[in-house]
Amino acid sequence: MLSLGYPDIVADLLAGNRRLLAFIRNRIRNPAEADDVYQETMLRMLERVREGDVRQPVPYALRVAHSVILDRVDTPVQEPLADDLPCASPPPDQVVSGRQRLAALTSALRALPPQRREVVVRRRLKGQSRQEIARAMGISEETVKKHLTRALAQLAAVMGEDGAA
Repeated sequence: MLSLGYPDIVADLLAGNRRLLAFIRNRIRNPAEADDVYQETMLRMLERVREGDVRQPVPYALRVAHSVILDRVDTPVQEPLADDLPCASPPPDQVVSGRQRLAALTSALRALPPQRREVVVRRRLKGQSRQEIARAMGISEETVKKHLTRALAQLAAVMGEDGAA
């Protein structure tokens, strides 16, 4: 295969410019970083062209771009990360504690008399008003209030004043 001259290589690279940019942008989502990869690729290509012959400039540029991308991935992070970075998830001990408290609350709710439990569920979990609960259950608002007061006292006793099981 004949070796291409410098003007031919540059012309081929310019013709394949969109393909090269699409290749890079499909792998690098940050536009500024994609531009950096493109510039580094073109710099390496020009150096390679000066050193010797390049027979297929666009496929070779794609391979160079791939190498530049891999080099960026393999480059260690410039700033050291702190050991205590904030995390959106709670620590494992809090997860376990939360699950234990949920199990204790579920058990305490099941231990309530059925009508009292229904009042609590409707008020605290479903967000219904006392009036809505009274109308739906066919009891007075005062009875709803009484059930809520007694249920919350029972649950607090089971769960402990500080919310621990």
